[in-house]
Amino acid sequence: MNVRRLAGLSILSVGLILYAGHGWADIWQHSGSARVSTEYDTNPAMDPVYRVGIRRHLIEPRYTLRRAGEVNELGAGIALQIARSSNQALSQNREDPSVFLDWRRQSDKGEFGLSARYNEVSTRVAEIDNTVPGFVDSTRASRKMTGSWSKALSERSTLTVD
Repeated sequence: MNVRRLAGLSILSVGLILYAGHGWADIWQHSGSARVSTEYDTNPAMDPVYRVGIRRHLIEPRYTLRRAGEVNELGAGIALQIARSSNQALSQNREDPSVFLDWRRQSDKGEFGLSARYNEVSTRVAEIDNTVPGFVDSTRASRKMTGSWSKALSERSTLTVD
């Protein structure tokens, strides 16, 4: 029984070694980062009499993954901006995500690519009334899909469409 198992593993490993020349040559890269910052706003209510400052702590973790093959390149990433306020009556706590996905295909005479992005951003708009200032703290979401195509017409000229 052990001889059969050893022979089977030997045949399998020889087969994998001979088949290894037909594999793909892909490069995978990933990166991660986290930006940390603190903001201080002296008068977010824009009140001339009652001036109260607030402090915002921002943390933005980000992760990106890229794959580069022989003709195709893929990229994906995600980020999240987390904002914490010292006074939530004047500025709310926020979590704003963003995501992207890219694909590009190379050929001998040109290139074709698609890209999709989603992004949320907090918008803080102060509406000053005649009597009392009022505040709107909302979110703006943007979605974007783009495409690009380029072709080499000659050694010195390229046609590009976005």
